[in-house]
Amino acid sequence: MNEHKNVRYSNRNLSAEEKRNYCVAWKKSGMNQFDFCKANGISKSALYQWSKQFEKEASQSDFSPLVMPVKASATNMKQITITSGSDDAVQLKISIPEDRLISFIKEMCNATSAIR
Repeated sequence: MNEHKNVRYSNRNLSAEEKRNYCVAWKKSGMNQFDFCKANGISKSALYQWSKQFEKEASQSDFSPLVMPVKASATNMKQITITSGSDDAVQLKISIPEDRLISFIKEMCNATSAIR
């Protein structure tokens, strides 16, 4: 009758990276929490707690987005696409005036080398 009582959960200690990977995998899976946890042998309460923890950390990060004003009447606009190289790739599409393109690329190179 209550099929979830037969589920066996792993009680090994997981690293923060493993917990984050479970959260990412769950969100990508399209499954509800119960089914995902059952399939992966983790408790629903643990997954919920990890998700909340990582969401809180993400909202408290020191990330400052790059904001560039775009003139409404700008001509000679170039569209560039920046794609992250990770499994959960993120694409950033930017329209930028052609005369600002080189300085923008230099700024991005400086920013990424500072992060590394």
